[in-house]
Amino acid sequence: MKSSDILKRIKEANYFRGIPSCSMLKGCETLHDLVALLTTPEGIIFAKQTKFPTLDVLRDKDVKPILFNFGIMVDKDLKVSNIPLLILAGKGHSHLTYDDNRKSYTLVVMHGHKVTVTAANGALVLLHNIDSDVRIETENFAKVIKL
Repeated sequence: MKSSDILKRIKEANYFRGIPSCSMLKGCETLHDLVALLTTPEGIIFAKQTKFPTLDVLRDKDVKPILFNFGIMVDKDLKVSNIPLLILAGKGHSHLTYDDNRKSYTLVVMHGHKVTVTAANGALVLLHNIDSDVRIETENFAKVIKL
């Protein structure tokens, strides 16, 4: 299926009915544009308000390959450190470590993903939790701010 067909299907779905933020989709011509939008602050807020994209959309065989390039992982177990922007969704249990205080980090966890966040050495992590199980450990002046 072409990305334009997937995008059309998403735009025509009932997900956006009555949601003022759907005007954000103007200018999205490709699925690539839509996924890029999800990684912006406005896109993250939109996802929090609407719980869109759904797990079914994220798991779509035509969508999933595009997600990886944007740091969006679906149904994956991860053990990584200091990833500036990471969006985790679906089945999976991840352990994330943030310990570089020269950057700030954005983490979005959605649709039931389980994650343990360890922040240390003054690191700053902005956490968006959308219906997931998040365990937070901090040390040495690190902060995890729940948004």
